[in-house]
Amino acid sequence: MAVRRIYSSLSVLTSLKEKGYKVGKLRWKSPREYRSIVFNQSGFDVDSNTGRTEHAILTLSKIGAIALDYHHQKSKISG
Repeated sequence: MAVRRIYSSLSVLTSLKEKGYKVGKLRWKSPREYRSIVFNQSGFDVDSNTGRTEHAILTLSKIGAIALDYHHQKSKISG
């Protein structure tokens, strides 16, 4: 997934440059700065039955379980 994200960014920068826009270079971003991830639509499960209304467990295939804390009202998530 990271390779796809980098390739997509490079292709967008290239197309903008060909259209005459001034573009810069890609900059390093540490893993702590990412606030979102890209994951395929299949291969995940959300377990909201943790006993707390503001907490859930997100299980991603090939990665593992991630604890989530809701900061907004929980909506319907299907997996």
